[in-house]
Amino acid sequence: MDEKNFKTTYQNMNPLPCIFRKAILSNKFGCEKFQRLNIAERESINCNSSDAHKICTTLLNLLIVNSQVALHLSDIEQQIPHNKAMQLQCGGLLGIRDVLELTGEVINIYALIKQSLSEFQNLENLPYQNIVGTIIHYKARKQR
Repeated sequence: MDEKNFKTTYQNMNPLPCIFRKAILSNKFGCEKFQRLNIAERESINCNSSDAHKICTTLLNLLIVNSQVALHLSDIEQQIPHNKAMQLQCGGLLGIRDVLELTGEVINIYALIKQSLSEFQNLENLPYQNIVGTIIHYKARKQR
C-alpha cells in the first residue's frame, strides 16, 4: 500500500485518532476509551469518544504551550519531533499523576484526566510548573 492510499484509508477508518497514541503505543499507558486499529502492517489507536477526544486535545495543547520554552519548541504549529512528543505525552501524564499524588502506572488516561478535572475544576488550573519538570526529565529510553 503506498503512503497516499494508507493516509486516505487511515483517515476513513480512524476519524478520531487518540491524542495520546504515542504514550499508549509505548505499552506504558492505557485508557478506557481507546481501540486498537490495524491498517496494513501498521498499528494505530482510535478514540471511541468524541468528548474524551476533545478533553485530551485540550490537555495536550496546554502541555505543549506550557512546556514550549523548556523543550525548545520554537514553532508549536509545526509537527513536533517524535522524541519531544513522547516527552510531552508520557512525561505530561506522569506529571499529572504525580501532582495528584498517585503511584504506579497510568492504566487509564481518561480516568486520570477526569480525576484532575474534579480536583482542579478545569485543565487550565493544573500546576503546569510541576508537570513541566516531569516532562523535561522524562526519557523514553535509556541511552545505550
